[in-house]
Amino acid sequence: MIEKKQVKYLVIGILFFLVAKILSVMFYIKERNYQFNGIIEKIDYNEKKTPSVKVNGKSYVLSTNWRFNEKMNVGDSLIKEKESTAYKLIKYKTGEVISSNN
Repeated sequence: MIEKKQVKYLVIGILFFLVAKILSVMFYIKERNYQFNGIIEKIDYNEKKTPSVKVNGKSYVLSTNWRFNEKMNVGDSLIKEKESTAYKLIKYKTGEVISSNN
């Protein structure tokens, strides 16, 4: 027989999972609505190494893969189309084009 304490922990666990999933979906929708084409003015990383970039005076939190994130530098151009999760990075010094989908 399941005790009340076990049910309580199960409900808390399910609620935690649902809240985490809802926040993840909200962030995904927000990121898909980003649209910019400009030079990276500033890059900051949080404790999980997720970058926040400033392009055209606005800040954006990116959920791209870490190999792509490591290649970004201030001065590079970053392009993101609305309704897409792909980013295109154009290196300032070499002109090399790097896609977040690679």
